[in-house]
Amino acid sequence: MNIKRFDFYTAPELCLEFGMRLKQQRLLKNLSQDELASKAGLGNSTIQRFEQGKGGTFENFLRIVMALGLSRELESLLMPAKNSIEEIINLQTSSQRQRASRKGKA
Repeated sequence: MNIKRFDFYTAPELCLEFGMRLKQQRLLKNLSQDELASKAGLGNSTIQRFEQGKGGTFENFLRIVMALGLSRELESLLMPAKNSIEEIINLQTSSQRQRASRKGKA
C-alpha cells in the first residue's frame, strides 16, 4: 500500500487527494453519489465538488465522513497533547483562558 505523506502538499492538492479518497470509500461501500448525499443530508453537487477536489465547508466534509462511517478514522488526526494528571486537573479547574506565547518575546 502506497501511503502518501502530506508534508509538501498545497491546500488544493490536499483537497484533491481527500476528494479521491472519499470517492474510493463511497465506491467501496457501493453507494452512488445520490445515496451518499441523502445519507449526509447534502446535495449531490456538494458530493461531486468534494470528490473533484473543489473543496467545501469543513462541516460538509464531516457530514460526508460520518455518512461513510469513517468517524473513527478522524480520532487520530489531531491527537490531544499528553499532559500529566496534575496538568489535566489544573486545566479542568482553571477558568482562565489559555493563549499561545507571543513570538519574539525577549
